[in-house]
Amino acid sequence: MIQSYVLWALLGMAGYSLMTLFVKLAERSGTVTTYQVLAVSTTIVAIFAIAVVAWRGELKTLIFELETPPLLWAIAGGIALTVAVSSLFHALSLGPANVVVPVYGMFIVGGACSASSCSARPCLGIASSG
Repeated sequence: MIQSYVLWALLGMAGYSLMTLFVKLAERSGTVTTYQVLAVSTTIVAIFAIAVVAWRGELKTLIFELETPPLLWAIAGGIALTVAVSSLFHALSLGPANVVVPVYGMFIVGGACSASSCSARPCLGIASSG
């Protein structure tokens, strides 16, 4: 049986694949800017995330414990995600998705090498696939 985290990862992969297509389609017309598309897309993400936190009864904790170390790391992650997503959207507005997406997908190298038990095996696997 597939672990639930693998199913969530596959769902995320499908979502990112569709997001790339939809962003490219939105920007193709030239009537909207990269940052208009980014603003609409990320607003939807923010609304959804806040709704899930509220639905789980975690909103009060989130608001009053924002300065705790774990949430400070979340803020750092948000800054990194801002750079990642805005750069991806801008790259998609400038070039073909079949070039942009594989380059963007190289984040896998960073993920494999930042794992808690990083070894030569994941790095060799990545190196042999390219």
